[in-house]
Amino acid sequence: MKTKRYEKNSLKLWQTYIVLILYASVCVCQTAIVSSLIRTKKERKKDFVSLSFMIHQGINIHAVSGNFFVRLAAG
Repeated sequence: MKTKRYEKNSLKLWQTYIVLILYASVCVCQTAIVSSLIRTKKERKKDFVSLSFMIHQGINIHAVSGNFFVRLAAG
């Protein structure tokens, strides 16, 4: 009985690690995309309102994907 329980907990731990790695990679990709959008927007014109809007949208994307990955890890 103890070995089956240990195997189940070990599998859950590996599943959590994989989900965290996927979440980190998604966050890095989203940050890179948002920063490239901001950089191109700065080159076009100095419109700080639209820049703050893009930053806010990037934060919202992180929050939504974080919620999805937490639910995925919970099973």
